[in-house]
Amino acid sequence: MVLCPLLLAVMLHASNGPGDPLAAIWKIAQQILLPFMLGQIARPWLSGFITRHKQTIMLVDRGSILLIVYSAFSAGVVAGIWHLLSWTDISLLIALCVTLLGVAMIIVEVGGRVSALAREDRLALLYCGSTKSLATGLPMAGILFDRAEVALIILPLMLYHLIQLTVLAVLSQRSAAAAAE
Repeated sequence: MVLCPLLLAVMLHASNGPGDPLAAIWKIAQQILLPFMLGQIARPWLSGFITRHKQTIMLVDRGSILLIVYSAFSAGVVAGIWHLLSWTDISLLIALCVTLLGVAMIIVEVGGRVSALAREDRLALLYCGSTKSLATGLPMAGILFDRAEVALIILPLMLYHLIQLTVLAVLSQRSAAAAAE
């Protein structure tokens, strides 16, 4: 949450960039870090309620992410930025996301083997180590970039997330089948 805006400010220094990186960090802290910290502090008092209403809370959580994604893409459609991408561009972007996921998974798997982790620990490392979340990426993109540009900027994140969920679901099913045998 701190490194992303600073790195972006350095990389986009010559252009109009994200503006003041410290202001971006403060906004990210307010919208992502502060609610997370307050949730952790309030957990002892709320855990019973959360356990009793798990399905409703999960629906609200996923629904809020869906609304953020819908809002970002709607702004992009209204701004007409989707005419900027050809099918070749989208295909190249998908290939790049698949490659990045593959590299991340190989690095995590090799790291797990070099560390002599048990198979179960390597699987946990694989699932966690290759994961990128829309829940934090979308709000950060909304803070760092113009609303109309966010849809185009988050497209790689959304494609990566979809590919990652699909690949890990297949791996999970295969792992469960192998464990059952």
